[in-house]
Amino acid sequence: MKTKILFFISTLFCCIIYTFCYSQNLIVNPSFELATPAYSTAIVPASWPSLRGLWKFDNTASPLVATVGTNLTLAGTHTTIAGYSGTDNAVRIGPGSNYSVLHGMPGNGGSATLVNQYTILVDFRVASLGSWKTFYQTNNTNSNDADLWVRDSDGMIGVGAAGYSIEGAIPNVWHRMILSVNNGSFFKIYLDGRVILNGTIQAVNGRFSLDPRTYFMSDDNGEDGLIDVSTIALFNSALTQTEVESLGRWTCNNWIGMGNYQQRVRNGGYPSAFAGTYYLYAGSETNSDAYQDVNVSGDAVAIDAGLGTYAFSGRIQTYNQNPQDQGQIIVEYRNSLGTVLSSYNTGLQTTASAWINFSDTRTAPGLTRTIRIRLISKKNNGTSNDAYYDDFSLTKLFILSINDIDLKDLIVDNSECKLNWVYSGSESLENFEIERSQDFVSWESIRSIKFASDEKKYSDTDFLTTGNTYYYRIKGNTINQKTLYSKIKSINGNNVSDFYLHLAFENPINVNEEFNIVANQLNCDLLIYDLGGKVIYESKSNPTNNFTYQFNSQGIYILKVIHQNKIITKKVIVR
Repeated sequence: MKTKILFFISTLFCCIIYTFCYSQNLIVNPSFELATPAYSTAIVPASWPSLRGLWKFDNTASPLVATVGTNLTLAGTHTTIAGYSGTDNAVRIGPGSNYSVLHGMPGNGGSATLVNQYTILVDFRVASLGSWKTFYQTNNTNSNDADLWVRDSDGMIGVGAAGYSIEGAIPNVWHRMILSVNNGSFFKIYLDGRVILNGTIQAVNGRFSLDPRTYFMSDDNGEDGLIDVSTIALFNSALTQTEVESLGRWTCNNWIGMGNYQQRVRNGGYPSAFAGTYYLYAGSETNSDAYQDVNVSGDAVAIDAGLGTYAFSGRIQTYNQNPQDQGQIIVEYRNSLGTVLSSYNTGLQTTASAWINFSDTRTAPGLTRTIRIRLISKKNNGTSNDAYYDDFSLTKLFILSINDIDLKDLIVDNSECKLNWVYSGSESLENFEIERSQDFVSWESIRSIKFASDEKKYSDTDFLTTGNTYYYRIKGNTINQKTLYSKIKSINGNNVSDFYLHLAFENPINVNEEFNIVANQLNCDLLIYDLGGKVIYESKSNPTNNFTYQFNSQGIYILKVIHQNKIITKKVIVR
């Protein structure tokens, strides 16, 4: 029989047996379905000197009364309905009916009578697609086509002369649409606080200049389908993007955005949400960073024992353009002071054609109290930062039951460390696994040890490399498919020799039993002595690190392995 002489170092464990299962998702609003809508931001007239008309339709007896400016005039019929909340009222207006107002704004932007710089805000909802809906008409007598539409086929917003958006109205969802026009400079449409069209610039004093009378929800030939309206506002200036955003963005609940992050959904555009209806969008800034902190301080005992294991996953997609914008996920394990102890980092990604899932499972370092999920987006092209995020998850392994395993001792000799532990649990095990880590985060199984039902005491060895610190724990696998873990122990290898043997036999061995001696260095000498000091075997400068030998008589022998000026001796008993 051949006995391999192996050497490996391990730790001794004061073990606690834990049974684990996965928790629910620890991330709140993981698919970005919950949000604070743009239309919930109130329009405060005193804050807007350029506001010339505001109609909120809250007075059910006189819904046309203006909060600011002149009352609306209704042509045709409309119906008063409930708005987006219990305190909000709205109107429903359909084909052939419209509102109009003599706005009283002086000409600007190159005309004494025509308004070339203006902004129109409409809080609206459509019940369905399939018919054109309109927002406004610039012609003084409503004698030609409307000038801004919800397209019948897909809900995109725009007009042929300026173009249509790549994101549109969702049926039965309230939106805040803002059109900001500066003829000769820009024609921009915002939906829920974000730019959805940077349209073709229109001529000064042309079709898109306002006559003294402006029409809302109007068209000259009945292409003005049923639409619900909660608010209309008219400004005599072209609001900037910052001003538009201050009038409300549809932002995701529970996610903190450092930048212009918003909840987003595209109706018929790119991309579709992976899970649910919405996903997170990076807005328009060059660099954006959103995050959510998950408080794991309630798991402090398990974490500090090295048993806090967490599984993360999340998806990224970027818009298919050249060059592409980039998305990145960082999962940070932080202590109570906010110091990052460990992290998972996807790096900046471009994915274009599909939602790509990124995942990581790791043991939280001791003293972890918060896990921060960070979403970082980098704009490389265009006006919007087109990195998208969806379908996030963070789950943990939590403790269901505890039984003791007693750590007895930890003995380090040269480069060997022997560990002994006593199992006193009632569970029957398949085996133990020794798991080792060099960073307290990523673990590898280095050895499996058979469990014996009639054995309570166990021992094993491992080897250390000089200069390294190793962390060890024991994983127990029960016959009922439960998971067991010990506490973590560490060994510092600063004082460990860089020359050692692999030894895994127990004295005594048998006569004529072949065995191996394996060193970690090449070109070693092996000498074997009997008790009288006589050399009975010698191998000089072995080009390999493996020696094979067998004893042909009983006795006690001394092995001496030499490498340069370093010597290791071992006693062998042969019976």
